[in-house]
Amino acid sequence: MRIMAKNHTATKEQRQAGAWRKRGTKSVGGGMLALTSAVVAAAMLATPAALAGEGTARYYSSKQPYVAPASTSYSAIPSRYHLAYTESVARHGSRGLSSYKYDALLALMAQSAAENNYAGFVSPEVGKEFINNVNAITAVNVGNGYGMLSGQGVIQHQGIGERIYQRDADLFANAAKQGLRVSYQSSGEPRATESGENFKLGFDQASNGLLANAVVAPNNPADNNSGKNFDKNTTTLYFHKTDNPDGTQKTGEAKERAERYQQFVANDGGIAEAEENVTNDPSMTTASHDLLSQIFTDDFLASIGKEEGQRIWYNTADGTKKGAANCAAGADPAKDANACGDAKKKIASEQDAAMDLYNLYIIAADMEQENTGSHTFNFDQYFQGQHAQEAKTFAWSLDAEDFYEKGPGRA
Repeated sequence: MRIMAKNHTATKEQRQAGAWRKRGTKSVGGGMLALTSAVVAAAMLATPAALAGEGTARYYSSKQPYVAPASTSYSAIPSRYHLAYTESVARHGSRGLSSYKYDALLALMAQSAAENNYAGFVSPEVGKEFINNVNAITAVNVGNGYGMLSGQGVIQHQGIGERIYQRDADLFANAAKQGLRVSYQSSGEPRATESGENFKLGFDQASNGLLANAVVAPNNPADNNSGKNFDKNTTTLYFHKTDNPDGTQKTGEAKERAERYQQFVANDGGIAEAEENVTNDPSMTTASHDLLSQIFTDDFLASIGKEEGQRIWYNTADGTKKGAANCAAGADPAKDANACGDAKKKIASEQDAAMDLYNLYIIAADMEQENTGSHTFNFDQYFQGQHAQEAKTFAWSLDAEDFYEKGPGRA
């Protein structure tokens, strides 16, 4: 049995919950049961209505929470046939923020708005609540680890593993009788490996450990802990970047393939033009201003920009271009490098700030279990009523980027 965790393009059901591709069971050489699984990271284009569900006002783009199937009834195998192979593709599970970025920049912007008794906010009360929301989601991500699975993501993959066993129990029983082993693979991305670990946990629990110890020893273990059973396969499962998740560099054909993809995204005029058209669409300008006007004054918003006398916030400790490294409060950069921001990231327009706020809104949907106690946050309030349309517009923008860069956007 071979299970792979990877970054790949997902179908609608696979989008946020988890990217696992589980390729199912067929006897192969060396006494191994081929059952591949992969954790994927890119979402295909779907309309915001499709992502959120018709009749709702929640538009989460690629962060739409995965919902387990309501029914586990499957069609029967045709007469005179037997199951020899199965495949399931799954993305990594619901996660927190990938790095200290959106929350960091909005915190810097809010800090400026809070000057002179919250003069940049529509009211001190609105300002204080906004700052508390941003600080709370930062604290949750510090505790959970930036980019790692949320509690929701853990449950998703354990459930997927459980359902796969229940669906094909006879197949796995026969594999155990034949002494076949399981081979696990991961892209090496920590959240991909973590998703695979939870998939395996759900699978092993449902099967009472039937194949729990029948594991092929990996050549390049994903880590020395619970990911020790996962073989890092960056050539296939993380093909799109020359830099691997562990910081190593691809070489040879794998490097050439990654470079071709990166050159395609960077140099294809059609992609750049399409994305520029989305960014410059008047609906984006309108949605950005309408969203932020709930929170900030018009005068403050007018001060954002690249013109002389306007302000830009960089992801540094003091928001200046040459400022010191900006790390989340309470984080240990030695253990979580993603808790420190990229100084090149910035807020230089209303659209930048609005997209950052939208990104906090959609990630919050995947962190419901962590949204409690002193770390409670509420970003839904900024996208309700007439402002639900703003969420739809921003979802369209993110989906378009994924469509042209990662989906079947160009023939």
